[in-house]
Amino acid sequence: MQPLDALRTEYGISPYEVTRQWAALNEPKVPPKIKSAAHYVGICRRLNPALSKEAGVDGRLLAVGFNHFTPTDWVGGEFAAFLSFWTETQPKPNTVGSTWNALPETVFAIWRASPSVQRAMKMVPPNKWYMFVRDDKILRRNVRRSVPIARALKRASAQHVILTAHAARALGTLPPELQAYALMGQVVVTRTRTIDWERVAKMRDDLQTEHGPRLRLAIAAAGFNWSSQLPRHIREEMDRLGVGKFGKSREEALAAFLCPAYPNTTVERAARLALGDTPVQLSMGILTKKEAHEWLRDGWQDPLSWLVAKLAMPGVPRLRSVSIVRWLHEVQRRGAWAQLTKARTVHGPGGVVAEVRYIDRIDEIQDEDLVRWAKTLVEEAFAHAAERLGAAWQERMFHDHTPLAQPPKWKLYQNSMRVLNTPAELAAEGRDLQHCVGGYEYAVRSGQSVILGINVRGNRSTAELTPEGQVRQHRGLQNRDPHPWCQAVLDRFQKRNQIGGAP
Repeated sequence: MQPLDALRTEYGISPYEVTRQWAALNEPKVPPKIKSAAHYVGICRRLNPALSKEAGVDGRLLAVGFNHFTPTDWVGGEFAAFLSFWTETQPKPNTVGSTWNALPETVFAIWRASPSVQRAMKMVPPNKWYMFVRDDKILRRNVRRSVPIARALKRASAQHVILTAHAARALGTLPPELQAYALMGQVVVTRTRTIDWERVAKMRDDLQTEHGPRLRLAIAAAGFNWSSQLPRHIREEMDRLGVGKFGKSREEALAAFLCPAYPNTTVERAARLALGDTPVQLSMGILTKKEAHEWLRDGWQDPLSWLVAKLAMPGVPRLRSVSIVRWLHEVQRRGAWAQLTKARTVHGPGGVVAEVRYIDRIDEIQDEDLVRWAKTLVEEAFAHAAERLGAAWQERMFHDHTPLAQPPKWKLYQNSMRVLNTPAELAAEGRDLQHCVGGYEYAVRSGQSVILGINVRGNRSTAELTPEGQVRQHRGLQNRDPHPWCQAVLDRFQKRNQIGGAP
């Protein structure tokens, strides 16, 4: 019996239904479409559990086959061949994403390329393979130039510099010392146009003169990290040139050999001077030509510290601004240093009277406070600093209406007296009377002081009292003596509440 007849007879299905279901049973199974690399990796791992994450296979290596191989072909043998190439060529094959390695996609593109491309790439450090691959395609033009590119990239001077392929090709035509010289000061992506080729050409000519050995040693010394021991190749070159009779140590001897004019300077600075940098450039433009000469001669490390020491005045704190140090030099030159060291009386909370000196508060001065640069007067600079610092502080105070403490239950003269018990009230009082009561927030909050604002027919004053009612200070406009009417109201207030006079 035919299959269709059997379905119709034994199961009682109509001919139409038999035909439909039979067609469904015989319809070919279409595998689901792989939508992402993660989906692709999951399928590969289901096909071969030995490629699981627990087995130590990084999913980023599996993912490179997406859109190139079917999962069956990839895990059936192609991935093993790619993994072998990855392990053979990468410095740290077990650390995918290491800066020593190339990207998996880049390695995959080179693995699929011809044997000649692979041989060329083995001359180049793997972390520089990005120069030869773009959008998963091999840049044939760069591959043809791989020999000079590889020569440039394998040198120590290019290990920590990002180069374009064109720049690497040009550098590969130079001797090692000229390449190191060309890359000095390059801190971003180095392109051909960012290299000063005229400067390199001049150095090439200078290396052919009698100063060549000194310049070669200077180039090697300038690129060395002096936090570690003097490298072997520099020591051997020093011995060959007979450098060692100057100074006490090898470093001192090398510095004296590279720059005899400044034997007390460091090796790095001596090398830069030998290569053409000026003392002003070494000071980063902080010092003038004459000052830079004295700084190198004295053997100081930091040019700004040397400039501060030139003030020769006691009590000067550590400064970080060149403009402020220059301003202090100008203050000293015009004979106004006494204004910085003069003791000034300041009335503080709780009746405290302190003496302060401007020199002890020099760190409050910023460059913007020198409104006339070095010609700014001392009082002018500190007034501007106080205004700048007070503006931000007052902005916060003026919007804070939180009560600071519970004031004593005194009987006030409502028309002429009020307790100032919020930051906003203290700030407004200090602004209106031009004194420092705005800074008494902590004294009021901690219960040390009670502040009264007095206004008698437009004559205003501010009084600071203890919680027991003793008067600590009573000040009028700009910290002057209060108006007699204000003083009379305060005296009557004390008698009315039977509280003490002055402490």
